[in-house]
Amino acid sequence: MKRLLLVADPIGGTTSVQFEILDSLAQGLRYRYELTVYTPYCDHKQAQALVESGCNLITPGNGGFPFNRFLRARGSHNESMLWAESWTREALMQRNARDASNCLRAGQSEYVVNLSMTVPVISDLWWILGTPLDQTIQGMASTNPVARMVNLIAGGALASLDARVLRRIRTRTMRIVANSPYLMDLYQERGVPVEGVVYTLKDMSEFQPTSQPPRRDYVLLYVGKETDTLNFRALLDAGVRIVGFGNKIPTGTRLKHITNSIEWLGRVSKRKLVELYSNALFTLFPFTCEPMGLVPIESMACGTPVLTYNRQGPASTVVNGTTGWLVATPDEMVSKATEIWRRGDTGISRDACVHRAQDFLGQRMIDELADWIEGACPLDPVATRNPGGQWSSTHAAQTAMGRA
Repeated sequence: MKRLLLVADPIGGTTSVQFEILDSLAQGLRYRYELTVYTPYCDHKQAQALVESGCNLITPGNGGFPFNRFLRARGSHNESMLWAESWTREALMQRNARDASNCLRAGQSEYVVNLSMTVPVISDLWWILGTPLDQTIQGMASTNPVARMVNLIAGGALASLDARVLRRIRTRTMRIVANSPYLMDLYQERGVPVEGVVYTLKDMSEFQPTSQPPRRDYVLLYVGKETDTLNFRALLDAGVRIVGFGNKIPTGTRLKHITNSIEWLGRVSKRKLVELYSNALFTLFPFTCEPMGLVPIESMACGTPVLTYNRQGPASTVVNGTTGWLVATPDEMVSKATEIWRRGDTGISRDACVHRAQDFLGQRMIDELADWIEGACPLDPVATRNPGGQWSSTHAAQTAMGRA
């Protein structure tokens, strides 16, 4: 069995996006490869879960994340801050690159896939999962005073540093794919030669309509760091009942202006979430920056249409008029939401939503990623190498030396 190394950004607690992706990959790829995961940091519970999923786990130790330890001690730990510390380590000190070089032996894996935006390693494939830092901060600035202040004071400097980090990752990889058509276009416009798209999907088997007839007496809202400013008070005044959930709220996000106008549940279990999706009239998904968006897919899998913006990731998953509605502005979203609520009928079938969600099953991610790893997709003959570095991937090293 061939050996595959997956490189990831730091893995936080139970709501870690990195963990969800890696766990989904492990479930599908462990029958094809001997899996190893490298990350600068991993929460001990998630580390145990990855091992139980069949992964060998390599970390350089947790001593290099003092801000994360401080946040955990105060009970305000979240993955966004953990990612920010990882980015700072690399942008200012190139610490992540050095740690990876010390921990990973040349030739220990036939293939290396880098899922990280903060850890430069020599790899066969870089799978881009997020937007550049400057665009992320600008997207959050409308609803997050901290992000707005950071953008005003240091936006240009951060963009320059992030470009250097991404350049170091780019020059150490042979091929590049993104996790949505939106990200592919975005990075190509910035001169990054992205060749294709592999969606970051997960096992959706638990997301399906409940057996009982849906109540349809509320609108479901996901609240997170990417939630856009919307006139929720106008929706409340129009009689629209909104039930909100979410647990990834970064420092500085103005949550009260949302929760004062909705029924706020906060973090919910997966079982409860499926029930919420299944019984909603529709799911409301306003966002500032969303490369792909699993919320619309989860909602459609439960038979519930989605009202969202006609841009970025959701524009490529929600089919306008068939599985939901795509609008251009917040005002249009409020108007459309009020119209549908007053009508009391979406005019969209549950079956159409479920059928669309089938296009985004987790197995699709596994199969397409395996094709890219194995070179089933056309191979760019130009391979790059980090000057003075050591190859972690046997396949990448041989290709660079003309022996593959």
